[in-house]
Amino acid sequence: TYCAGSSTTLDAGAGYSSYNWSSGGNTQTEVVTIANNPITVTVTDANGCIGTSSAVTVTANPLPTANIIPDPAVVCAGNNLALNGNPAGGSGIYIDHLWTGDVTPLSATTIEDPIFNTIIAGAYNLTYTVTDDKGCSGTDNITVTVNANPTVNLGPDTSICDGDIIILDAGAGYTYEWQDATTNQTLDVTVTGNYSVTITDGNGCTGTDDVIVTVNPLPIAGFTYTTDTLTVYFTDISTNAAGYYWDFGDSSTDISANPTHTYTTDGTYIVTQIVANICGSDSITDTITVTGSYISDVESGSYINIYPNPNEGTFDIKIVSQETGDIIIKIYNTGSQLVYLKKLSKVSNELITRIDISNYAKAFYHVEIITNSEVINKIVLINK
Repeated sequence: TYCAGSSTTLDAGAGYSSYNWSSGGNTQTEVVTIANNPITVTVTDANGCIGTSSAVTVTANPLPTANIIPDPAVVCAGNNLALNGNPAGGSGIYIDHLWTGDVTPLSATTIEDPIFNTIIAGAYNLTYTVTDDKGCSGTDNITVTVNANPTVNLGPDTSICDGDIIILDAGAGYTYEWQDATTNQTLDVTVTGNYSVTITDGNGCTGTDDVIVTVNPLPIAGFTYTTDTLTVYFTDISTNAAGYYWDFGDSSTDISANPTHTYTTDGTYIVTQIVANICGSDSITDTITVTGSYISDVESGSYINIYPNPNEGTFDIKIVSQETGDIIIKIYNTGSQLVYLKKLSKVSNELITRIDISNYAKAFYHVEIITNSEVINKIVLINK
């Protein structure tokens, strides 16, 4: 027997002086197919004696076939593709399976149905050969196309302020599925959470990304107080505050959370608390009346005022006193770094000067005013 499409070789044995095959050959061996059936050979020995064989019939075994599925074979990078050589025919008993070519992505090369998986896009050429128990083989070829996955970038984790909106954009040209099952290209975010999207391109390949959005609350001012003659003890009850500014209504200020302030004279004062964080500021005022005895060494009618306060970085400083001479104004940030220096000459009872630190960030700043006789400290809030 032999495999269809091939042939087999018959051998009449050695030692004869001549051979005469019915298929036309005259050597010891003869290549034959089923077209030569029935086949005989006549031999002559050295003595001239002649012998003829009985007739032989050769059989052609059918070839098995291979038909790789799926075809066409297309897969997205990183996804599994189940291949099958799909052998048929032949004897029906298959003893050998072999995949050759670009076989690195295959889970195995000697089985009928390996798994193909690679993260590298491109074209991969494969050949599958099946052999049955008669030794007959069939082959098939296929090209596996691996498409790259699309990429989506929602950006780094970010934060916004309460009341603001951030728009997450997954990019144009895809279909979309966000974590809330919406299918638009963009997603409006107003609350804290982890947001994710899966995009799908025209090849059915997908890409995903996620981002954490934190919504920071706005500050809300609030305080209580108790009095002891001219001394007032303030207790902060604000929420979400990162910084504080107090105006006690007598040209004195403070930036601590729970200040204590002693007034110099009896009276009624309007106290303002301003609280701030990265999202903005809030203020509240209250009227406080204090009584008691206190001998003041502050010159009557003298004061220093900063206005407006808070501001966007540009403000005026008004100095009212009978003292004249040089005045130095220094402004420090919360890290105690000097950010502004100005020297002035005061020649009358009143001096007004414009300050511009609008190129600096939103924050509290310490204003130090140095005169010939004293150093006055104030706080200004830049709230852009």
